[in-house]
Amino acid sequence: MVFQRDPEVIKLMKSFGGKAKEMKGAVMETLNARLAAGDTSNGAAVPSFEDEAAKKLSLLKQVIQKNAVEAAQTSKSVDQAGTPPSSSSPVPRKEPCVTAARKSPSPMPETVRSEKSPSPSTGSPKCCTPPESVVHCDKKVAQPTPSADNANQSRSPCCGGMRRSPLRKLGAQEANSTASAKRKGERAVENVLKILEPHETAEEKLGALFQHYLGFQEGTWQLQAAVQKAERQVRQLSREKEQLQSDCNRALLAKSKLESLCRELQKQARAVKDECMMRIRDEEEKRREVASKFQTTLMDITAVLEENQARSVQLREENFQLAQRLKGVIDHYDLWEKNIDAVLQQKELQAQVATTHLARAQAQLQAERQSFLAEKQIVLKQVCDSQRQQEELAARESHLREELSSHASKYEEFQGALVQSNQLFRTFKQDMEKMSKKIKKLEKETAQWKSRWEASNKALADITAEKHGRDKELVAAQQRVITLEKLCRALQLERNELSTKVKALGIDTAAEDSGPVEVVNESTEG
Repeated sequence: MVFQRDPEVIKLMKSFGGKAKEMKGAVMETLNARLAAGDTSNGAAVPSFEDEAAKKLSLLKQVIQKNAVEAAQTSKSVDQAGTPPSSSSPVPRKEPCVTAARKSPSPMPETVRSEKSPSPSTGSPKCCTPPESVVHCDKKVAQPTPSADNANQSRSPCCGGMRRSPLRKLGAQEANSTASAKRKGERAVENVLKILEPHETAEEKLGALFQHYLGFQEGTWQLQAAVQKAERQVRQLSREKEQLQSDCNRALLAKSKLESLCRELQKQARAVKDECMMRIRDEEEKRREVASKFQTTLMDITAVLEENQARSVQLREENFQLAQRLKGVIDHYDLWEKNIDAVLQQKELQAQVATTHLARAQAQLQAERQSFLAEKQIVLKQVCDSQRQQEELAARESHLREELSSHASKYEEFQGALVQSNQLFRTFKQDMEKMSKKIKKLEKETAQWKSRWEASNKALADITAEKHGRDKELVAAQQRVITLEKLCRALQLERNELSTKVKALGIDTAAEDSGPVEVVNESTEG
């Protein structure tokens, strides 16, 4: 699952950043203008700066309140959209179907094990069917009759469209001939009795039995070769079965590993989703805290600026009064200088006109100088007082500038905190993008493993179907071997009875019969 941030939240954060930059630029411009015009400022320039700053602060306060309301609404919508219903999950969980193939395979039948290590009691028999029954059996094998098992095998879906192997055809043909072989064994005794009926003497009957016995030997050799061939086929089938069983076990192990991997991937996806939601909630809380801190600091700044505005208004009035007083003093001093110039001119004329009255004029001049010095001292004292007031005003102005610089430093600290929060948001966004790429990669790997798992399941189904077919063939072959063993035992009993009868008649045929018997014993032992 790839997590995407709400575009409204991103837009809101961008608007916050833009408004903060605009506010910073406005404050820096006003500070630079105030510092640049600090030395040459007069009473008329102060009101325009303060009014402009008050307007900008009121406008900025309105914009921040509006953005705070939008942030609260978007945070609510993000919280509602970020809590999905409990039924949904980041990765669709599909439980693997647990079939009977997971169970341990059935052990090998004991009959197959006994065939791998045959005992002397279950070895090849020493006699077989008569030649007539052998010929009749060959005819039946050449033309097998269709049975219900063959029909079901031909209709089975797992074998549809595929040719039957020669081993399957042979198994079906021999299964069809087992019933007729039983009946032929019963008729064999009747045939022997019928062969002996037309002969009257014992020698003729013995010769007929000898000929009949030779036919039995030929049939025994043929059946012995067929039994050995069937045993080889059974061994080959058992080896194939073991190989298929090992392949099936490997497929089951791979399947269990794939299931565990799928579960781990689902757990990791859930953990990633929970971590993303927790980070989003933390970032939203941090953003709200930053917005509240920003609003409180802005309110403090507005309060300080209003206080400074009131102080500046008071100082402006005081400056205006001092300027009026200083202007009156300067006008009075100019008027006094004009009067003094007029008096000096008059005195010079009087000195030129009345040089004789010099002593009296000098005395009068002395008195006038003393009065002038007294008045001058008074005026100088007033000038010193005005200069002292001017210095006090300059000190107040420097103090106000220091306060303004402290407020500017606080604003820069706030701006640094805002930049740091923006950097944290960018790093969180980069982490989210990396995590979304990782989740996409994991989803692709999960799809690949899922396709491989489906292919292995399909191959496993094919193998199990083929195994069932081989098991049926093995059961049929075992039944054939059992019937052949029974037939061989019956023929062996019949041969023993005939040999006892021959010995009872007293005819010496041991030399003639020793050769074939030894051949049969050697073949059975081999």
